[in-house]
Amino acid sequence: MKSPMLIIRIILAMLMMISVFVCWIHSVKQKNVSGNSVRRLVLGACFVFAFCLLTGSFYQKNKLVESVRTELHQAIERLRYGADSEGGMLCLRAEKAATLYLRGRVGVAYQDSKWSETLPETDKAYDGMIEYLTAHHFYPQNQIASAIRSAEYEANEITIQNRNLSRKYMYIPEAVGLEEMQSDSHQLLDPDRLLPASFRGDETYQFTALGLQGRDEYELAPEEQMTAEEQKCEEIYRSYVYQYYLNIPDDVRKAFDRAPLEMVGGTSQLEVLHSVRSYLKNEEDLNSEAYATKAVLLLRYCNIPARYVEGYRVEYTQPGSKQIVTGRDRHQWAEVYIDGVGFATFETDPAYFAGATDAVKEENGPAALQAEEKDTVTGSPNRKEKWNLSLIITAPFILIILWVIYLKIKKKKRLYSKNMMEFTSFQCIRLEKLLKYDNLIIDIRRPYAYQGKIQERYGRELYLAYIRFIHYTDEVCFNERLLSEREQHEMREILKQFERYVSKQLPPLRRIWIGR
Repeated sequence: MKSPMLIIRIILAMLMMISVFVCWIHSVKQKNVSGNSVRRLVLGACFVFAFCLLTGSFYQKNKLVESVRTELHQAIERLRYGADSEGGMLCLRAEKAATLYLRGRVGVAYQDSKWSETLPETDKAYDGMIEYLTAHHFYPQNQIASAIRSAEYEANEITIQNRNLSRKYMYIPEAVGLEEMQSDSHQLLDPDRLLPASFRGDETYQFTALGLQGRDEYELAPEEQMTAEEQKCEEIYRSYVYQYYLNIPDDVRKAFDRAPLEMVGGTSQLEVLHSVRSYLKNEEDLNSEAYATKAVLLLRYCNIPARYVEGYRVEYTQPGSKQIVTGRDRHQWAEVYIDGVGFATFETDPAYFAGATDAVKEENGPAALQAEEKDTVTGSPNRKEKWNLSLIITAPFILIILWVIYLKIKKKKRLYSKNMMEFTSFQCIRLEKLLKYDNLIIDIRRPYAYQGKIQERYGRELYLAYIRFIHYTDEVCFNERLLSEREQHEMREILKQFERYVSKQLPPLRRIWIGR
């Protein structure tokens, strides 16, 4: 069954195409097919095409159109938030030494061998869930802070400065304090991450990270210490998580069914987590992205909610001093949902498992990062663009801009031409076109035959200006007199008066073309 938004988009697209067709028919009736109608048709087609690219989910089967639509969204985001660049990415300062996982992008749905930040479709029963939970001081974006607050923890003040990364994401540590979740410096509109509060994103932000002393999140039993209201909120969010964070594609599920996965599983959640890590240790030639992807899919296959995370893993060693986070610190990992606790970090790269030796890190870390980007279970290929989609998108706009600039230069050249015949001829043609915009069809070769219509339509002031305009053209055409600078300026001003008057009567879209 098609969603209501899809039906609305289809209807709007059809209405826009019908409007383009109506403009064409109207132009044919007015016998003006070669001029204004072509521009209207092109403009309408551009609007329909852009609308379908931006919102038309019914075009998803067309991979080229979908790729162009994605590239267009990315170009808009680059203009708004900036883009990633080389060199120092983040500047980090903390009060205590720690291993920090800075969460950035979160993948929740796996399709076509890649992770999406949004779910394809959610039940209407969960509309308004985030607003309800935050109103009751329950924050899905960092629920784990609620579980840690009653345990022994170490608070670590962390300041993060975004230097050369896109500001679309806030790179935040795990277990941010509850007080900061209520801050106005970010938004809580997404259940999986914090969003920048400012339109262009934030460059500097500060958090208090809560770290457990000698334990990990899996050992917590927070439900016993939760209030009735908190338990209700957690149950609502838990049902949402179990409905959407266990989904894996059918082809991946079939591949797992055929694969020998005897070592994956267990009677408890903790046993499953250990078994997945044991399985990953036997995998070779994978990078952090492939490890994280496989781990999330395996966990979901074992009925444990999980999500894919991209960000930075930082070994912060000098308390109180600045540390530059570079591309070498970029990392991917998984987060698993622990009932009553929330999403907790789950390291998936064997090079960084707890207890790994320096030799293992040296052997597996850089090699894993340089391995071919291929998931042996899911068959995820190394993604290389065969088409320069950016050029496909931008080339038409560049051509349109160049065409408009050319018309402006050409118009100005004629308006200030030293050749009086060319000057007056262009002025007359412009006036004739302007009046046609206002549905007043005249033959400029017989200007005096339309004096009555001009006065009736535009009033006495513009009528007198029209008479002076015709008088100057007669002086040039019949008496071959050169107009003075003052007279040429007066003709241009008369044309502007008609332009302003006619543009007020036109719809907004038609006003765009009146100054061509």
